[in-house]
Amino acid sequence: MTERYKHLSKKAHLLLSIADVKPLPRFTKCWILAERRSKDQHQNRLNIHIEGYFMEALRKAKLLLAQSPQIAFERDYRMSSTENAQTMHAFMSSSFYFYLECDPLFHYKVEFAFHNCPYEQQIRALISKFQVDAEVSERILKEGFTTYFKQVLAFQDSRFTYVLTTS
Repeated sequence: MTERYKHLSKKAHLLLSIADVKPLPRFTKCWILAERRSKDQHQNRLNIHIEGYFMEALRKAKLLLAQSPQIAFERDYRMSSTENAQTMHAFMSSSFYFYLECDPLFHYKVEFAFHNCPYEQQIRALISKFQVDAEVSERILKEGFTTYFKQVLAFQDSRFTYVLTTS
């Protein structure tokens, strides 16, 4: 604070500093920009294909995973203006991680990881149907799968966490 404000109380200083905070600029999600690009119809069709396969593979993977009840985090970020511009959808359970994003070049990308997943082979078979190897990659979570999952549960809003069961 400048000399002019030094006589004010700590509370007044705090209020002044809060008043000086400017809101973050709004951003447009990469997937929205990708859909609006009319010059690259091939990429648009590829993106639609990847997103469709992602959602179908996720639906079937959750049916498999629900056979062994477990806590899961899932969030659709497509309409959220509170997160980064690239994330589209994220799912994580104690044994499977699945993530969809649109990169700054407007390519949809999928990441996945497993940790002692009893349905790994069946889920891998679902993922193999993407037929777009360049856009799908297995990820090694550098923190370790269990640590990363605990961090996700601690950081993310609990309304996106649920118990995955068949009932």
